[in-house]
Amino acid sequence: MKKKPERLESSLEERCRDYVRMRGGELLKFKSPSANGVPDRIMLLPGGKIVFIEFKRNAKSIVQPLQPYWRTRLTGLGQTVWTVWDYNTFTTLVEQL
Repeated sequence: MKKKPERLESSLEERCRDYVRMRGGELLKFKSPSANGVPDRIMLLPGGKIVFIEFKRNAKSIVQPLQPYWRTRLTGLGQTVWTVWDYNTFTTLVEQL
C-alpha cells in the first residue's frame, strides 16, 4: 500500500529532525499565525547556525503565493533559507554548513 503524499513530507521532516538531533541541534516546527508562507521549520545547530527550511514532497509541489516573498525577505535579512525535497539533499546541505 502506498503512503499518502502528505505523509511523505512528514516522514521526510521526521528523518531530517533525527539527523539534526544526532548532530546536537534541533529542527523545530515553525508556525506564525500572523505571517502566512513562512518556512516550515527552523534548524538550530551548534555554533549559532540557523537555517529556515521549507519541505516539499517533490520538485512539482505547489509553492504557496507568499513563500517566495518570505524567502526573499529572510535572505535579505542575512538568513539562510532552503527548500528541501529529499533526505540526501538535506544531509548534504547540513554537511556543507
